[in-house]
Amino acid sequence: QKLGLSDMQIKFALAQVLLETGQFSSKSNVAALNNNLSGIKWINKPAQNAVKGSLVPASERKNLPASSSYNYYAKFANIDGWAKDYIRILNFGKAKPIEATTPEEFTSRLKANGYFTADETQYLNGLKYILQNNNVGKIISSVTSSAVITALCLFVFFSCLTLLIF
Repeated sequence: QKLGLSDMQIKFALAQVLLETGQFSSKSNVAALNNNLSGIKWINKPAQNAVKGSLVPASERKNLPASSSYNYYAKFANIDGWAKDYIRILNFGKAKPIEATTPEEFTSRLKANGYFTADETQYLNGLKYILQNNNVGKIISSVTSSAVITALCLFVFFSCLTLLIF
């Protein structure tokens, strides 16, 4: 695989995207409004290559002034822009979540990097539920060419089983 990612690491990433979006339920419109499939917050820095998107719900906002960039989702020009930033985040910081080998380690590394504010056990349970109940392994085993993350979107949006490796 071009990114050097194991099937397990790709499963963690897919499960996390499904967790962050409520499995693309109608309760979440962040993906549609912002080309943002995992609720990435806007950091207002060039490395992100995004603009200020929609306002984050009050329950998820940091204790900062309402105008703070962290109270907004990142809005990407397209899904590829989101995918590049998602990969950047998974490789970010000392914790580097993408290097995790277990769901527990993946969750712990995300938490250490400040990716989510929810209770770590609750987040881990959600991740494990998705890993066990959504045929994530079957999806990953159908990977055939280039752009894993972009293909995640196509799978979820169009129930497509063909994922592409970045």
